[in-house]
Amino acid sequence: MIDTALGYAKGGGGEFLHNLSDTVKANPVPTLLTSIGLVWLMAGQNRRPDYGATSGPSVTDRLAAKASGLKQQGSGIKDKAAQMRHDASSTLDNARQRVGDSGRHAADSLRHTADRARGGFSQLLNEQPLALGAMGIALGALLAASMPPTRREDELMGPSSDELTGRLKQKAREGYEMASAEGEQLASQVKQDLGRDDSQAISRPH
Repeated sequence: MIDTALGYAKGGGGEFLHNLSDTVKANPVPTLLTSIGLVWLMAGQNRRPDYGATSGPSVTDRLAAKASGLKQQGSGIKDKAAQMRHDASSTLDNARQRVGDSGRHAADSLRHTADRARGGFSQLLNEQPLALGAMGIALGALLAASMPPTRREDELMGPSSDELTGRLKQKAREGYEMASAEGEQLASQVKQDLGRDDSQAISRPH
């Protein structure tokens, strides 16, 4: 069989080449175009595809870009959270400071008011000691006259006790009314002085 095939190839091969030569001579243009197409086809088969030259980013590049974007977003969220914590801490510190300042101001104001009240009474005592003494005496007499007489007083004084008691009550009431009026006038004056001091303290720059 091998000898037969070789003999056929030798005999048939010469005839094939002779026919091919005649065909090329008879059709030169189609033969040239066919040859160019075959060469181009073989060249394309031997060349490896260049996947890197394709248009657009690869899957790896897209994943890397996505990861980078997520990382940037996470960093931005972290920075924003830190800024929010800083703002909240600053707001709390400011509120605490305002409350402390308000408390200290209120305590100072109460202390100042108490000092002025003590100073006003001391001033009244120094400037009008007789008026305060008269008020005290009149109040004591009025209280004493208002108390009911004892049995011993009735036995000693007799009928004149009621008359004397009535006179004492009347005098004590008159003295108390006069002392009260003068005391009210002095208290009003002290109050006006305190109000004037308040106005000056408020208008005075800190």
